Amino acid sequence: MKNNKFRACLAALMLLAVSTAHSEPIKLEDVKVGSTVTREGISFGWSEHIPMPEGEWEVVVREEGEIKGVGPFERSPILTITLLNRNILAALQIVQVSTSTNFKNRSSANLTCPETNDFVMSDRVGTAEGQNFQLCKAIYKPRTYMSIFEWKSKIYTKIQRDEVDFLFKRFNETNPVLTTLMLKAGSKGNFGVFYYFGIDQNKKLIEIENWLNINIKKIEEHYSGKKISFTEMQ
Repeated sequence: MKNNKFRACLAALMLLAVSTAHSEPIKLEDVKVGSTVTREGISFGWSEHIPMPEGEWEVVVREEGEIKGVGPFERSPILTITLLNRNILAALQIVQVSTSTNFKNRSSANLTCPETNDFVMSDRVGTAEGQNFQLCKAIYKPRTYMSIFEWKSKIYTKIQRDEVDFLFKRFNETNPVLTTLMLKAGSKGNFGVFYYFGIDQNKKLIEIENWLNINIKKIEEHYSGKKISFTEMQ
């Protein structure tokens, strides 16, 4: 009888440990190729974090470099992390996040929202340049992985790459064509964050746009200090 109680207690403690492990963002220093990130996101250690979509996400690329250019952002350190959904059947397959890791370069909310023929749609979501909070959302026309997720060499210097050959293992090709979403957010005095989402081409465009519209509204709540959770893409 005592053994049964002990086992029950042990099982409860193990469940508590598992739930606790998933209740906090993973620390940035622990985000390495092969590690798993949950919807709680990535913590930057200064009361800031990047939330992630639902699911378990394997870190497949971690890149650290510097932004080229002039002015206050010259040689600004930048971090990009690419993650692959551990669920191979999920519509949302890839998430890439980029942000500056220099606190001094987080004072401006300014960001660009390009309008070119590369996009099905591109919208500032009611925000304007000069505001303390700005957003940009976009859906690209179907593009290859390389053309969207590996553009960084054009603006980075001293890229440090650490990756595994995950594309062929997942898609049976090294440069698959994906439907790509972009979500940019900037808030004065906070870090700016760029998301790129790679989605299965079989997913209907209207469903993709609805998902983007629902979740971009949550980013402002995130910058207001609220804990947000991305709506899962069905």
